[in-house]
Order: sequence, then C-alpha cells, then structure tokens
Amino acid sequence: MLPFLGAMGRVLPTVNAAVSAVLIAMEANESTIAEYGDGRLMKMEVDLTSSVDETLKEAEQLQKEGKWEQAVELMTNLEKKTRQVADMRSNTRLQIAIVTACFNAGDIDALISNIHSLTKKRSLIKQSMTEMVRICCSFLSTITDKESKINLIEALRSVAVGKIYVEVERARLTVMLSKIREEEGNLEEAKAILLDLQVESCGSMNKREKIDVLLYQLRLCVELGDFVRANMVSKKISPKVFTNDDDELQKMHIQYQELMIKVAENEKDYFAICRHYLTMSKIPLVKSDTCKHEMVLKNFILYALLSPHNAEQFSVLNYILTEKVFEQLPEYRSLVQLFVRQELLNWQSEIVEPYEDLLRRGTPTAPPTGIFDPSTDAGRAHWENFKVRAAEHSMRMIAKYYSQISLHRMAELLDWDVNSTEEFLCRLINNGTIVGAKINRPAVTVRFKSDTMLEETIDNWVSYDALLMSKMSKAAHLISKEQMLQQTFAAASTPRN
Repeated sequence: MLPFLGAMGRVLPTVNAAVSAVLIAMEANESTIAEYGDGRLMKMEVDLTSSVDETLKEAEQLQKEGKWEQAVELMTNLEKKTRQVADMRSNTRLQIAIVTACFNAGDIDALISNIHSLTKKRSLIKQSMTEMVRICCSFLSTITDKESKINLIEALRSVAVGKIYVEVERARLTVMLSKIREEEGNLEEAKAILLDLQVESCGSMNKREKIDVLLYQLRLCVELGDFVRANMVSKKISPKVFTNDDDELQKMHIQYQELMIKVAENEKDYFAICRHYLTMSKIPLVKSDTCKHEMVLKNFILYALLSPHNAEQFSVLNYILTEKVFEQLPEYRSLVQLFVRQELLNWQSEIVEPYEDLLRRGTPTAPPTGIFDPSTDAGRAHWENFKVRAAEHSMRMIAKYYSQISLHRMAELLDWDVNSTEEFLCRLINNGTIVGAKINRPAVTVRFKSDTMLEETIDNWVSYDALLMSKMSKAAHLISKEQMLQQTFAAASTPRN
C-alpha cells in the first residue's frame, strides 16, 4: 500500500466527503433519464437500486477482508447491467465505488486501468462519467507521491479529451500538470502543456477561473520570452472583465497590467506602457497603497516623457499638468512642464543638473523608479532615449521659430557637434517628426519653410477660382432679384388711366 493512502478498506475522510456530496446531490435531483455518450437520451428501463445496495454491502465486506480485487470485479459486472438499462443513478454509484475501492487499496495502476475501462464502454452514461471523473480529481489532493499523481492526471486528461461535459475538469487537470512541471523547473514543457488548453472555449467554466488560467498562460510566455504568443494570449483577456471591485479580481487586474507592461517593454512601445500604468493607477487596491500608487504615477509620467511626440502624447502631458492627483509629485510635474512649454530645452542645465539624481539614484524622500537605473542596460538605454526626446523637443522649437538657420547655430543651440546635429535632423525628417525641412550642405544651412510646389499652387488656385465663381454667381443672383423687386414696386405705384 502506498504511503499516501488510508488503511485497507477505509475511504479517506476527504474522499468520503466528496462521495457523500455526490450521492446527496443525486438524491436531491434524481432523474429517470440518462444521456449516453453518443447524445442519445434513454429512459430508465429497470430500477436496480436494491441490487446495487446489496452488491455494495458485499463489496464493502470483501474490501474489509482485503479482497478488494474481487469487490471491484463484482461491482464491474453489475455496472454493465445498470448501463444497459439506463439506470443512471445506480451506474454512478457503482462507478464511484469501483474507483474508490482501487484508490483505498493503494493500487494507482488498477485505478487508472479501471478509469480507462469505465470510460470506453458502449452506452456510456455522461452523468456517471462526469461524477466519476470529479471523484478521481478529488483523490489528487491526498496523493503525495509525485509520479503517481502525474500518472493519474495524465490518465484523467486522456479520457476527458473531446468530451465537453468534463471540459472544466480536464482544464483544471491541465493547469495542475503545468504547475508540477513548472515546480520541476521545466518551464518549456509547462508552457507547451498549458498553451494546448483552449480555456476561452470552456463554456461551463466561470469567468474568473478562465482569467486565472489565461494569466497563467501569459505569465509563462513572458517569463520564457515568447512575446508573440504572449500577445496572442493577451488578446483573449478583455479589460472589461476587471470592472468589478472585488479584491481578488483587482489582484488579477494588477497582474495583467504588469505582464502587459513587460510585453510592451519588449516592443519598446513606451506609450503603451504609459497607458498601462495609468490604468493601474486607477485600480482601488493600488490607490489604497500610498507608496505603490505614488510609484505607479511616477512610472506613468516618465514613460509618457519617453514616448515619441504626437498629438496623443502631448495630450497626456497636459493631462498630467491639469490633474490634481499629480500635485503630490511637484518635481515630476515641473519636469513635464519643460516638455510642454514652447521653448528650447537645454539638456545639461535644465535636466541633468536638477533632475539626474532624482531620476537615476533617487533622494531620501523620493526613491528611484528604476527606469533610469545606471547599473542596468535597460536603465542606461532609457536615459539615452530620454536625451533624444529632449533634443527632439528643442528641434521642433527651432523648426517652429526659424525659417532658415545655419547648422553651426543649430548645433550651438542643441549643445551638440555639427555632424551629430545633421545626422539627428535627417532622422527626424525621415520619420516625419519635422516636415518640409531641406538641408543645403554647400551653404551649411537648413531651410524649414519649403517652397510651395507647382502642383500645390495650381490646386490652390483652382480651389480659390471655384470659390470666387460661386460667390460671383450668388452676388449676380441677388442683384437680379433686387432689380426684379424694384421693377415690381415701380409698376405697382404707377397710376392707371
């Protein structure tokens, strides 16, 4: 007998409770209609309850005497009869008794063999198989031997394939097996097992359990760097499911946002990260934790500044300056103001000197966020990207206020050398940040207001001409109308002879 089992012939307390619960439920909802595995509905032909009662008593006595194999054989013979006459309740009792006898005997191989045998019979009754599989799932919590546990899980998963009435049990078994592989350190196998599960199609599984499984899939993909599949899994989770204020659901929402931040970080999509932090800052569980809420707001601000400039990003920066919640972070708000104001921005004097310690190493009153951590590659890369964003802001201001400027003067304003300035300007022109700029290399100048193209001039003239003709036609119509009215009044006022 295996060490995790009870004494011979005794049902373990946890298993006994599960069996009793099933039988009580069946008593409360007794039915004379059985549904076979092929979809047929059959009415019970003969009630074999009395025969089953006698057989179960005899089988129990045999188990006490240590003859559990004879007890199983005795119950198996009667199980066939109950199945043939569509006695669903009796068939369920026998199936549960068979697997319980094998389990109490400590013979996992016999248990697995009987599970396969019971689920491959002709005229299989769905309700009976469902209850039998559920009871077998309850055995797993009492098994401490890992190999035996895995073998039983694999057996139950194999018999549940393609059977929609036990899809929830199969999904739970799959998650259980995946967690075992993860504990062993075999993350690749754990991911492969879990991704094989299409949990979103499990109609009988409740929504919260589905989210939990999908988050587990997403976490494994992120940990293994499989961001392509992580993106696919993330699309199966609708943000609308997190609208409930339940604490457990809020924790899931926080976990989801943290995982999505890692996915966006891999794609260098800083604005997506910014949005995820904004969403996280509005979760009640985060707002109740002052330190965490403040850190989330800081991350939101910094990733907004790291995002490429566009109308949406500029709108977010203005949002930061207008919302009261950000008033608790005055240093960060003043940093945002530098990027909102329509003035040149000096990297060294306006950012490095007043803000470098705050952003990269933190202060006694303001711990660092880790985004610009100088000890990590990611932190150093973010700092260089931040420097580029500051230069882009200054370049946009130059393009706004100058129609033409020399490269030497531009380099002086940016505090860069001429070659770096020219290369940076070319990159901004190519990606569309600055439109219409032309570099005159012989003259070493940049012209920001480009000459209007001939086609554009003609198009403008045609549109203006059409507008002019329309107004002239309307004016002529009004003049003609006025003349007709004057003639009518004159004729009416002339006396008739």
